[in-house]
Amino acid sequence: MALQLNGKVAVVTGSSSGLGEEVAVLFASRGAKVTLCGRNEERLRSVLEKVVKANGGHEDRYLTVQGDLNDKNVRKEIVEKTVEKFGRLDILVPSAGVIHPNQSISTTTEDVYADIMDTNLKSVFFLIQEAVPYLEKTKGTIINRIFSQYKYGYSSGHRILTIKSSP
Repeated sequence: MALQLNGKVAVVTGSSSGLGEEVAVLFASRGAKVTLCGRNEERLRSVLEKVVKANGGHEDRYLTVQGDLNDKNVRKEIVEKTVEKFGRLDILVPSAGVIHPNQSISTTTEDVYADIMDTNLKSVFFLIQEAVPYLEKTKGTIINRIFSQYKYGYSSGHRILTIKSSP
């Protein structure tokens, strides 16, 4: 029997594409109210249409928050608007992330490294920090992924581990 999420409220970051989009659509199809978060407003609107369709046309069950999770005000806005609209928070899925697939250990700059760490680690930590007081009230859940695929490559005789996000 499939897990039902009727009455549950979820925040899914990175829901404008990829894994985040898939999770948002799945949660919608299982009855959850979902806050969709992403940097691209046009793609968020597209995903909003998909989740509304997946849940049978109930647009009032969804909220979109457009912005960059590296901005602490955006992280705060996501949690506050979710609780304001739905009255609770049960599930946090921080799936937003960045990769720089054309970079290697030899070519990665400090700026690229900082972007990866800020987006994939720091913003997740501080988003969780914002959400924890509300998740504690509902005995909620954090579904966190660090990396989803590893690929080994060789360059100049050195073995290199590259990390690639799910397509």
